[in-house]
Amino acid sequence: MKGQVRIDVVASGTRVEFEHDAACPEIAPTLCDEQEIPLHVHRQDMTLTRIQPSVTVGLGGQLQAQFSLPVDTKLLGIEYLTTDGESYEPPYGNTHHRNETLTGLGDGEIGLGYYTALESGLLLGGTLGTSLPFGRTEENPYALADQDLKHQHVQMGSGTFVPSATAVVIWAQPRWGAFGFSNVRLPIYENPKGYTPPLQVDGGLGPSFRPTKALQLLALAEGIYEGAEQWADWDSLNQGRVTAIAGLSAIWSLGEDTVLQAQGRTTIWQRDLGKEQVRQGLVLTLGGSQTF
Repeated sequence: MKGQVRIDVVASGTRVEFEHDAACPEIAPTLCDEQEIPLHVHRQDMTLTRIQPSVTVGLGGQLQAQFSLPVDTKLLGIEYLTTDGESYEPPYGNTHHRNETLTGLGDGEIGLGYYTALESGLLLGGTLGTSLPFGRTEENPYALADQDLKHQHVQMGSGTFVPSATAVVIWAQPRWGAFGFSNVRLPIYENPKGYTPPLQVDGGLGPSFRPTKALQLLALAEGIYEGAEQWADWDSLNQGRVTAIAGLSAIWSLGEDTVLQAQGRTTIWQRDLGKEQVRQGLVLTLGGSQTF
């Protein structure tokens, strides 16, 4: 595709709800020394949306340059409850959580890919790249919480360049096919605020089917390992997780150069490597691409 340019725009969204107990002294160390704060519950909800445009440029010799830059919106909600389920107003106010909307750039991605098609119908490829630290970061929330100071756990980015490597194999036949991929993201240093993002390894495979020439359906089984999130000199309480994902996609070709796509993915199993982690529910994605 030397000289060709493909522009993709993808929009995705999901909503998650979770809760955790809150107790002295961790919840408000200074206030807990001054007054009794009963055991209570933080019930949180997050609606996460992302619009991600990307550009792929053919360099010739099966090489492609790729760049993407997401725009994220995160709607955060909080409800405080007693252990009996009654509404509760904690004395530390909005130190930990707030009803708020966060909007901004996420971390971008840049990479160089190599793809080659074989006569057997196999397409083999891989990409080496890195994240680009455009997303907003936060000061250490655990250090601030220890001082009863207002803090934010939800970041828009990592503040670091995180190298990544991806391998792809696609077997394409007129009616049936298959695909598989693997990806690793390997953080190598902490950002200026002491944060190191988690190691992530994932891979997936599945069959594809063309009911018509223009429409392709794909089923996905995916496994993800996410390591510990680290803050310098502090226990982040996030030791990682292992997750199994199932998904279904539809790709509709409107012509040789225009493609629409839709996808649904959901967690079907999760093992937390430490304290309980958020379990992501249904993620819906819509997108399109145009080649010039």
